[in-house]
Amino acid sequence: MIRRLNGQQGLLKGFAYGFRVPTDNRCYTCSTDDSPLVARTRLLRIPIWSFMAFASFISVLAGLVSWGELGVIIDLNVILFLIGMFSIVGLAEASGLLKYISYAFISRFKSRYGLILCCSILYGLLATFTVNDTVAITGPSIAYTVSRVAGLPISFSFILLALSLTIGSAMTPIGNPQNMLIRH
Repeated sequence: MIRRLNGQQGLLKGFAYGFRVPTDNRCYTCSTDDSPLVARTRLLRIPIWSFMAFASFISVLAGLVSWGELGVIIDLNVILFLIGMFSIVGLAEASGLLKYISYAFISRFKSRYGLILCCSILYGLLATFTVNDTVAITGPSIAYTVSRVAGLPISFSFILLALSLTIGSAMTPIGNPQNMLIRH
């Protein structure tokens, strides 16, 4: 949904809240309330976790995994870690904290090139010193806000996020703990 902003500029220094339309030079903004971050069909309203649970059930039913192996395969520490991380990120996103951090970060730049370069460095450094799963969960909402405000394609922002966090996480064992398992 696009709304017109009566000629007012946004509160950010380098950008308007929305984007400039070249034909009439008015400022517009995109309302993200009715446009979800993950595109889904409107016909099928089944949560994504139910598909994963169904696939797990089918793998047990088909005999790929026996009932006795389930206790060994399922690691409750990992499941509880992921539930906790998704809960914290969900609360941060619902409270508006991630959007505030995004706008505070964006307001420091006057050019798109500087914003893109610093986003890449920020994602890489975050993935270097934190577990890359954390950046992979918090990053998309920040990348989405950056792409909307800066007028960048969303796919470009998500590819930048993915490449930056992959390269950044490979720098230290903290960023990607699986690196400690690789032996020469």
